[in-house]
Amino acid sequence: MTQHERSKVLLPPMAMHAETTPCVVRGEGCYLYTEDGRKILDMASGIATNALGHCHPKVIAAAEKQLHTLIHAGHNILYYEPYTTLMEKLVEKTGNKYKVYFSNSGAEANEGAMKLAKYATQRPVIISMKNAFHGRTMATATITTSNAAYRKNYEPMMPSVYFAEYPYLFRTPYKMEDGKCPKEYFTQFDEIFKKIVDPSMVAAIMMEPVQGEGGYVVPPVEWLKYVRELCDKHGIMLIFDEVQTGFGRTGNLYAWQTLGVEPDIFTSAKAIAGGLPLSAVFGKKEIMDKWAEAGVEITELTPEAAAEFAEASAPVYDEFADELTPELIEAFTSVTQADAGTTEPAA
Repeated sequence: MTQHERSKVLLPPMAMHAETTPCVVRGEGCYLYTEDGRKILDMASGIATNALGHCHPKVIAAAEKQLHTLIHAGHNILYYEPYTTLMEKLVEKTGNKYKVYFSNSGAEANEGAMKLAKYATQRPVIISMKNAFHGRTMATATITTSNAAYRKNYEPMMPSVYFAEYPYLFRTPYKMEDGKCPKEYFTQFDEIFKKIVDPSMVAAIMMEPVQGEGGYVVPPVEWLKYVRELCDKHGIMLIFDEVQTGFGRTGNLYAWQTLGVEPDIFTSAKAIAGGLPLSAVFGKKEIMDKWAEAGVEITELTPEAAAEFAEASAPVYDEFADELTPELIEAFTSVTQADAGTTEPAA
């Protein structure tokens, strides 16, 4: 059986491809190799993910080194060196104005960006753009308007989302004067804020700095600057989805650096890890600092539960009693008490 035939048995119809879709067995550089022996030039780069090509030796070497060191530890409860080093490099490359939080996918980062904006502003509304693509999860599909199929059969979507027009000057229905961006793209916000939603309710205006699935649309810089000023005027977060545009695709590390318009929050994924699952939410330091600590909640045991735990753990304690020195116990206790916000000595 071919890969297509085998996949048809295992996958739901929505995940299937055409029978003519190549079945690849390996990749190298900018080429893919199929199970029937063909060599194909990969024009999609894993949908803007494999910025260094397939199986770049440096990516393989770095991944292999890390696999021999530590695979997973849970970055929300522990620190480890590659994680911290990457944060330092990214923050430096973006002007030391941002803090960063890692996640797994572009859609996950975009959801995180919306959550951050809502948390920082304590407002409910997100304004997205027409022809935008931000992901296919429930929240990101809600702000995606490039294809109705992403929303079909999944209504109702996330509430309090509204849409503005993204200027596409080559196909604009509005009159252009002297090659300038039509005024309708600017005045539309007056209409939105007057008739649809008051700006005091808007947490963020979210967009791709260059639309991808919507047609690779580069907006006029003067319009981006106007939206930036509008956000500043009304206390609205400007979010850039840089999942596709990030990591050198516009000449700088991120498109906002090329366009000269700083977002309050932006996201990164795809090429950030050369094909491995990684994404990031960047937020200005003063915004990120509003994001309250929300780690693992520690609940104190009742006396009955504590006695039950002590009885169950006694055999383990006996086995390692010689290694559990008073100094080690004191050090462990001081750390746990500090995390719990208390300085009382252990009983």
